[in-house]
Amino acid sequence: MDVQRLADPAEFADRASGLLLANEPRNNLILGLLGVLREQPHIYPEFSLWLVEADDDVVVGAALRTPPYGLVLGPASPAAAAALVASIEDELPGAVGVLPEIDVFAAAWGVTHDVAADVRFEQGIYALERLREPRDVPGAPRRATEADLELLRLWLLDFSGESLHEIEPDEGAPG
Repeated sequence: MDVQRLADPAEFADRASGLLLANEPRNNLILGLLGVLREQPHIYPEFSLWLVEADDDVVVGAALRTPPYGLVLGPASPAAAAALVASIEDELPGAVGVLPEIDVFAAAWGVTHDVAADVRFEQGIYALERLREPRDVPGAPRRATEADLELLRLWLLDFSGESLHEIEPDEGAPG
């Protein structure tokens, strides 16, 4: 296993595309962040990118980090996840990824850095497979206006609280 730290998001995307796009819904977080790094580099001026190649130069693992946030582990074979741990010199506040890869990474990180793995929360991944247009409903789609800002703010707080656990219930989220 050869772990490489890259400096160019476009090169990372090019070299990891086969691995990441093989299951786009499963890899949506790392793909989304990679898109931001390529198209809006000012959002995350500091970042780290890692690729793991097998002996035959096939990419078998990928990870990225946008400090101060933790590591985002993409697809990685168990050997690739362990190789990543051995090559990452950064201090990590945490890591996120899909199962079983993140469990392998966390276990190896815990042994190497003498810390216990702690699951903060579990997330799911949803993919729209078929769209059913609603029928016989009143109203029509329209663009949001300034009059909608408070409602949109409340919806965003509800979404963040429920799906991302980003706010505490007493921080103004509607009940």
